Amino acid sequence: MKPLLPFFLSLLLFPVQLLAQLSAEDEAFILSFMEENKVPGISVAIVEQGKIIYAKAFGVADQKTGEKLTPQTLFQAASISKPFTGLLYMRKAQQETLDLDVPINQYLEDWTLPGYKRDPEQVATARLLLAHQGGTNMSGFLGWRQTRKRVPDLDEVLRGKKVHLWERRIYTKYPLNTRFAYSGGGYSVLEKAICQRFDTTFQALMREEIFEPCGMQESFFSIRLTPEQEERISSGHRKNGKLIKGSYHVYPQQAAAGLWTTPSDLVRMLSAVQASLKGEQEKPFLAPEMTQQLPQRLPLESGSLGRYNLGFQLTTDGEDELLAFGHGGANWGFSCFMYGHISNGKAVAIMSNRNSLSLWPVLNRINAAIKFDQP
Repeated sequence: MKPLLPFFLSLLLFPVQLLAQLSAEDEAFILSFMEENKVPGISVAIVEQGKIIYAKAFGVADQKTGEKLTPQTLFQAASISKPFTGLLYMRKAQQETLDLDVPINQYLEDWTLPGYKRDPEQVATARLLLAHQGGTNMSGFLGWRQTRKRVPDLDEVLRGKKVHLWERRIYTKYPLNTRFAYSGGGYSVLEKAICQRFDTTFQALMREEIFEPCGMQESFFSIRLTPEQEERISSGHRKNGKLIKGSYHVYPQQAAAGLWTTPSDLVRMLSAVQASLKGEQEKPFLAPEMTQQLPQRLPLESGSLGRYNLGFQLTTDGEDELLAFGHGGANWGFSCFMYGHISNGKAVAIMSNRNSLSLWPVLNRINAAIKFDQP
């Protein structure tokens, strides 16, 4: 059997007329990582001070067909969908058409979130749900093969009907703000609430409030892809590098896991948030009063600080100083991560089409190459 590294080297694509900040040695490291971990494809984008300075794809979009990845190839972003849900709520809150701090049931009609069993009046706010401190159940979801004739809708997910056996109805499992409990279920509640509040689709809201303002021309939320979208996506792969059945799963829980995007579009969004944090724009993506709330860790009743706020995962420098904001994601067949520095304008996104893949070796290599934590 021939070694795989020369094969991957043959698939290495040229950067798209950008000043690369990764050296040939860094790129060789990525290819070696892919070979060792049976990763069909990886795509990377780096932004600095609002400009994409690196965007490159390695490997193939589909192991069976051998189709090459490009920087424009779309991946499932999985839980990276959650920060976009947070941004959508933030944008609507600054427009004063939503309130982050009222019980979420205020925006629900034909279904409402069941309160905590010992105190049914305990119903989470959007702020608590976005921080995974709202006490709701269901950490994640399996998704459904896109070849399935019928996929359960969001209402069926919320009610626990016609879904996977282990995916229960969504309810309040713990008292509010007493513990961190990662909950994709809470984000499904948020999706239901915002779509009912504005009587439109999740994709339409995202396009208007997030994608267009951030210049994200490749991204979308969808359960059923169009033929044109199908031509632009990567397929998902198992740990052994083989194609998953049906090529990818679909997720009616769009707010939690339904985004299709590219690394370049992800860093465009991160850059827009960074610009808002600096407060130098006449018409910022996020208003100052909203931006100031983002780099804060919400305290639980015990006094301990949470790790998430307004949809984003917050990372410290090892002490108490906040270093970065971002999120990871893992759908069936896909693994990804993105993060942006709080103050220096650097941001990175990496997406892969292999299941359950730890990307930290590559992320650490990129951090060192671009001196992520330095001005």
